[in-house]
Amino acid sequence: RSSWDDDPMTYYRAIADEGDDGIPWGHYPGALLLAQACAGWELARLIAVADEAFDKLTPREDVVALISGLTLMNVDVRILSAGVGWLVRRYVHVHLNPRLLQEGGKPIDLRQVIGVTTVLVDESGNPWTDRQLRGDHGYLTGNGNQTLQITEFVGDGIPFAGGKVGALAEWGMDELLLAAGDGGGDRYLLNRARHAVVVGKGDAAKALAEEITAPHVWRLA
Repeated sequence: RSSWDDDPMTYYRAIADEGDDGIPWGHYPGALLLAQACAGWELARLIAVADEAFDKLTPREDVVALISGLTLMNVDVRILSAGVGWLVRRYVHVHLNPRLLQEGGKPIDLRQVIGVTTVLVDESGNPWTDRQLRGDHGYLTGNGNQTLQITEFVGDGIPFAGGKVGALAEWGMDELLLAAGDGGGDRYLLNRARHAVVVGKGDAAKALAEEITAPHVWRLA
């Protein structure tokens, strides 16, 4: 664990960018591994590390414009990510939602931002899942419940590949107006939409777009 403790974000990226059988990122076990790598940390520590890293990241302007336009048409925009849920939600709160407001759009409801998480334990040793805590605004923004400790145990479902379709079922959704994704793990979700947007450049994005069976498929390179 020393490499993670000494330089967590570099270690996180090394896992996220690995594609071989040793650390199968891009597969269900790899998606969970990113969250499990945080085990033993208090949530506050993870949020602090994330904030430092996020200052170097800028939302894509075309993606911001797309989401902003959808919110202005009162489209219910939700995010399903195979990334670590606490990090995805924090980025939406601190960086994406303010940009949407600047564009004249509406912020995304943080309760509808779902990623990969593990069970959390409070100071009394009581376990909590992300689903149980989504009604707490401080928890959603990353500004509250800071003493919660991350464990390696699976809590809610894993929103990767078919797991994203499972999350739709939890929300009572079957068909989507529009879905956007940038990898093979988004294929199942994209195929549930009337309009599928494949985000990314190169042969991989082109190949993914050709596999999608949605009525209308778009590329956002």
